[in-house]
Amino acid sequence: MTKTKISSLERRIANIGRKHRYLNLNVGEVSLPTSDESEEHKHNMYIFESKKFDPEKPYITIAAGVHGDEPDGITGVLEFLERNSDNQELMSMANYTIIPMVNLQAIEQGQRNVDGDIGRQFGKKHQDDPVLRMVERIVGDRPVDFFVDVHGERFKGVCFYVQEQTYKRGRKKVELPQIPEMIVKDLKQKSMKIYSGRGNNLGGTLRSQGVIQTDAREKGTFESYMYRNGAAVSMTLEYPAGLKRCDTRRKYVYVPLESGIRHFAGLFPEYKDVIRKR
Repeated sequence: MTKTKISSLERRIANIGRKHRYLNLNVGEVSLPTSDESEEHKHNMYIFESKKFDPEKPYITIAAGVHGDEPDGITGVLEFLERNSDNQELMSMANYTIIPMVNLQAIEQGQRNVDGDIGRQFGKKHQDDPVLRMVERIVGDRPVDFFVDVHGERFKGVCFYVQEQTYKRGRKKVELPQIPEMIVKDLKQKSMKIYSGRGNNLGGTLRSQGVIQTDAREKGTFESYMYRNGAAVSMTLEYPAGLKRCDTRRKYVYVPLESGIRHFAGLFPEYKDVIRKR
């Protein structure tokens, strides 16, 4: 992705920050080393947060752009923000922290990673990556009940799926109704394409159509880090990167985000005591 396109995304983010009725835009600065050790490359970390935090409502964190070659995850999250900038019903359901461009250096270069895969380094000891430090500080400032990390399906397929973190043999810290299955059901009702599970080589266990169950003990991913640090539900949305139309790819981001928020927030009053005692 060129610097021109990055500037365009940053202008879009700033415009959302000015217009959004329910979220504030905060900007942090990250300093990254360059090949010339005497210089540093600085870039902004953009964070949208609820203007008012209500402890009686669930805390939801959404991230995108961990990998720099998955631009539709970023623009899908931005479209989610734009679509709901005046949506009092959805935005009042929860407390939000949203990081739409986690790994800006990789995004600028249009590469999956720069100097190692940060998507496999969360929570590991002795990691000194400034992006990881800032992200872990941001998500550590508040509790997280529901975490979503947006990615592009790595085999460039044309079907959507969800990966949810659990412990061994599917055991969970908090037994809730299956949020991923609810999301998949909503997408199927909209005639959206769902991963069937044939030829499953996605590193987890197929739990149901479109839902892969992965072991949170495999440390390093953002979602396993969040699950082990308190999120009752932690999952990855994998939009179908192989679809030709970018507007269709983005739809596989904002539609499941809206679905997941509604289902989790709807269940939260009944399960709040269990979730908050985890």
